Amino acid sequence: MTGIEIAGLVFGVVPIVVEIMKSYGTARRRLKTFSRHVEVADDIQIRFDVASAHFNNDCRLLLQATIADPNEVLEIEDMMDDPTHKRWQEQGKFIDERLRDLMGQDYELCGKIVTRLHDILSETRNSLKRLQDSLGNGKRSQHECIQKICHAFTTSRKENEYIRQLENLDTWNNILSKLLKRRCKIRKRRKVPSACIIRKAVPRRYQQIRLASQQLGESIHDSWSCTNTSHSGHRTKLSLDAKSELGNVQLDVVVACQPKPDLAVQGYHGPSTNVPIWLQIRSITSLTIQRAPTSPLPPQALAKALCSGLGNLSQAASQTSSSKAKPKKRVRIDDPKDEVRSVRAPAISSTETTQAESFLMLDLKTTESVCCHVTSVHSSTSACQDGCVGFLEVAKSQLAMRFMFYDASKLAINDVSSFTRRQGAKPIKSLVAKFTPLQQITFAHKLAEAVLQYHSTSWLPQAWTLRDVAYFTDTSQPHANDISDALNSLHLSNCFPNNDLIHVNSKQELLDLKHKLGIRNLTLAKLGVALLEICAKDDIMGTQLDGTHGEIIRARRLLDEKHHSIQDFGPRYLEIVRKCLYCDFSCDDNLHSDALQSAVYTEVVCALQDRRTQCEKWFSM
Repeated sequence: MTGIEIAGLVFGVVPIVVEIMKSYGTARRRLKTFSRHVEVADDIQIRFDVASAHFNNDCRLLLQATIADPNEVLEIEDMMDDPTHKRWQEQGKFIDERLRDLMGQDYELCGKIVTRLHDILSETRNSLKRLQDSLGNGKRSQHECIQKICHAFTTSRKENEYIRQLENLDTWNNILSKLLKRRCKIRKRRKVPSACIIRKAVPRRYQQIRLASQQLGESIHDSWSCTNTSHSGHRTKLSLDAKSELGNVQLDVVVACQPKPDLAVQGYHGPSTNVPIWLQIRSITSLTIQRAPTSPLPPQALAKALCSGLGNLSQAASQTSSSKAKPKKRVRIDDPKDEVRSVRAPAISSTETTQAESFLMLDLKTTESVCCHVTSVHSSTSACQDGCVGFLEVAKSQLAMRFMFYDASKLAINDVSSFTRRQGAKPIKSLVAKFTPLQQITFAHKLAEAVLQYHSTSWLPQAWTLRDVAYFTDTSQPHANDISDALNSLHLSNCFPNNDLIHVNSKQELLDLKHKLGIRNLTLAKLGVALLEICAKDDIMGTQLDGTHGEIIRARRLLDEKHHSIQDFGPRYLEIVRKCLYCDFSCDDNLHSDALQSAVYTEVVCALQDRRTQCEKWFSM
């Protein structure tokens, strides 16, 4: 591999293009000297000028295809006229990134063609230099110099190296020109009017997760009770990594008790110890909930069926029911822990069976203190094998949802120690400055998904910021800084009971934001600010807590000024930020509408996912 090929792999195509432009200029000057003496050299110089012009024109078209601002065209012209222009040094990396984005999978092929052109030009330049040096050595008369030049340029066509090199240049220039024209044609086809953009449908799991998380937050807020006098309130932390399968949603929640301020100052450590409890919550959705079935199962048989995974529910019913009526269809939960549980589960005693019945069939609304009950189950060693704590039921019109609560530390597939260690939480904003480019894109993609999954719920306020997103810390290793673990434990928080409910912007306030500040959708505008903060690794929010949304204005100003701190991810990322800040998706501004959800999913979530995939491939190389 030649030195220029290694440089191409490290620095990109742009430095090689600049070297080719310099080589063309050097060779043209030397040929111009020789053409004064020999007519055939003049012909070769003209052909060489044509090859140089073809290459420069192709480069102009290529660079113009990579720019989005028409004002940059004149600057590109100045750079093409002067290979030593300072902008080649300042913007070389940025131009090469846009070139890579334009060429796509043909970028490496383009680099090989450009490298071949550079090699041919280097050979031509060296040949001309040797000829020039030979004329300068010794005392030669003008007649002898003319004869030597004539001999150099009038050798038979098969042996003339200059003509051969010119033919090679013409061949490779044509190959490069065809490749660039095809790529530019493909790029032009992508730029269609927004009305013709085919947007993807939002996956159903987004809506299912949003509905389940909203109803879970409301049911916990309405049903949670606590008789522990040392608690002033409770805080729930909802993991961003929710799962949805066959209409059933799995949510990971952490419940932490907040001690009263006076007891916290005194260092009170009561029986509850205020240790956060990890819960896994699974939703069961149906059109109606049968509270009084025609042929009910005995409680003991139903408890055993639930402990074994609900898979044998129909078998238990056939053994205990005397009715021959066809049973109604029920929602079945596929529990992946059944296989593990069947291997490790010993025979349970009658005491444990009684507790299993009370937990599986326990409506948490009926308990005197949900907090004390969950804490006692968490600390008990004789709970139901699947760690079930109880359930909460929500019924709205024809749609009914039941949330089954499980103690996550008692589930078979989880590592108990990993849950007991994660007791602290910190805002993810403190780690953004340490992110690698891949971690930045990963975090941005997770935030975009979270907006579609949790918007208009109590978990994600309209005026949210990066301070509302936190990660769990390991108290056993206070100095550990594993950012990958932090990104896998991102969560949103909610307090209950909360006398100071989260302020929800009224319709009039939202209209004022739209008319006075041009903020069409506050939630998406905040997403744009967050994406820009991730890119800049800087705090755009600052200390503005007066509700004026000055950070949105500042973010727009940074975009308009093309500030150097936000240029690392290129124009496509900044276009995503701009669309979020202005809610510019060529549709309405209501996130409840299918049109805007589809636009955000296609042009933000999927675009960031594609960028993340590209980064993963790049870093894996």
